[in-house]
Amino acid sequence: MAKKTKKLLKVNILVTIVTIIIFFTILEIVFRVTHIRVPRAEMATEWVLGDFDTYIGYVLKPNVSFTQEYSKNPDRVADKKHLGDIIFYNISSQGLRDDTVPEVKEKARIILLGDSWTYGAEVNKNHNIDSNMENFLNGDYNIINLGTGGYNTFQEFRILEKKGIMYKPDIVLTFFLIGNDEITNCYNLGNLPRPYYNGTDIVEPKPPDEGGKDEYLTIKGFEDKLEVYLDELYTYVIFKRRLAAILRKSVILPGIETQMEASELALLKIENITTANNITHLVVILVPGEMIIEGCKKYADFETLHYRLKESLEKNNIDYIDTHPYFISYPKPKTSLYFTSNYFMEPCEAYHPTPEGYELIAKAVVSELRLKGVVK
Repeated sequence: MAKKTKKLLKVNILVTIVTIIIFFTILEIVFRVTHIRVPRAEMATEWVLGDFDTYIGYVLKPNVSFTQEYSKNPDRVADKKHLGDIIFYNISSQGLRDDTVPEVKEKARIILLGDSWTYGAEVNKNHNIDSNMENFLNGDYNIINLGTGGYNTFQEFRILEKKGIMYKPDIVLTFFLIGNDEITNCYNLGNLPRPYYNGTDIVEPKPPDEGGKDEYLTIKGFEDKLEVYLDELYTYVIFKRRLAAILRKSVILPGIETQMEASELALLKIENITTANNITHLVVILVPGEMIIEGCKKYADFETLHYRLKESLEKNNIDYIDTHPYFISYPKPKTSLYFTSNYFMEPCEAYHPTPEGYELIAKAVVSELRLKGVVK
């Protein structure tokens, strides 16, 4: 009798596993056929607000506004401090998450290039980098924010070339996030339409209906859709992050040499165009929470990437500001600087900076610019 019960249990487990596999296989087929991409429940993405651009990949859609409640998942913020915050996103008529840039240049201008950290994801505009910088600089400079969520360094060069130069900036700051930008410069992480270096050539962005957004045959693409689907189904997801972590380990990313080669190529493009236009250019090195918060999982060799980036910048005579010392020496708990998540069986995962984190970045940048004699 006991043997029969064990056998029946094994059969039931096997049937359950097969049923789950069949379910998600059918779901994947539906995604492929219909090109459904469900937005995340807790945070709207910049792509929703984007227009495809054949050169840059995508740009922010002008005159768009939306709000985000941060956050519906109590695990999303470790210290619970910002739960329930309402975030307002307003895109200007010039396609910037910034005030309209006046035609007449009344004071020196500083352009910020970067991804969602520069854009100011998950905080209101008065808390992002450009607003904090303007305050620290006593309003003496016009800070123009060209940051866009998901951008890599090639896109930052192209938006500077296509849009930024016409604003006649005096200073350009390229914000570079360790452990993120090296990858997006040589791999289409997140399946957004963007140019990237594949180790041999620059791959140009494709329109969404031609595979620029939905690369269904990649494990990463499947993981994204699966995670989005589960986000829609559940408020509290016990196994989602564990499954995502397993799938993420299955993705074979380009090696560090290709990552650094791509990043150096992209940064040199920005350095060359700024030099040609007599613009002061500096790279701002940003550090992810996984480098700072004890106990956070490390999905990359951040120390090596940090060292290699500085080595590359120095070799090419590109001036830079390293925010790492400011974050390391921050006297309060480091968890207050990043929005983080704590999931079942998963160490903390850090995301964008909190208002305190953005303020610290701006403080570091302005302090270093003054030390270098770039601003007064």
